[in-house]
Amino acid sequence: EYACAAEDLATYLREYKECTDYEVARKMRMEALVKFMALRSIAAKGKVKQAIDFCRTFLANGKPLILFCSLHEIVDELKKAFPKAVTVTGRDSMMMKQAAVDAFQSGQAQLIICSIKAAGVGLTLTASSNVAFCELPYTYADCCQCEDRAHRIGQKDNVTCYYLLGRGTIDRTLYSIIHRKKSIANQIMASNDEIPNDEMYFNELMKEFLNPTI
Repeated sequence: EYACAAEDLATYLREYKECTDYEVARKMRMEALVKFMALRSIAAKGKVKQAIDFCRTFLANGKPLILFCSLHEIVDELKKAFPKAVTVTGRDSMMMKQAAVDAFQSGQAQLIICSIKAAGVGLTLTASSNVAFCELPYTYADCCQCEDRAHRIGQKDNVTCYYLLGRGTIDRTLYSIIHRKKSIANQIMASNDEIPNDEMYFNELMKEFLNPTI
């Protein structure tokens, strides 16, 4: 499924590069972003088992973990595997979010599963100095916002971040833009969990996807 979707997107992007009509190209760019989002979704679903294995191994050491993802169905799969985990997602009320944070901060919960959009701002999760991304944010700003939940006042340890990347998937492209193309990534600010439609970002995304450097 992923290979077919990736090849379809690659073909579409090559057609886009040949387009000379501005308005047509703009519409094609929006369609391509939808295809990029679909690839990210397929990649995320394909690595749920590995993400669960990673969490199990990590939690066996007795250390708490902050796990970020995006899709509700990924959150549901993780919660099924770790019923004692608490969540902070767009589906949770403010009261539920605060209860989850309190449980994690007090040590009652060892794992907190956060959606990138819902937990990216305003939460203090200093009970853990370990952050993992099951799904990658789209921008450097999103990434920093999530990591900063553990970097709050009161954190005594260095914060370690783990990025769970699917081999041969869009994850590599996003990771490259976030961590290797900071001149681009720093200029694109986060506002929600949708993929940015900035043309500069799109051009970098297309270039990295068609000609990966990592």
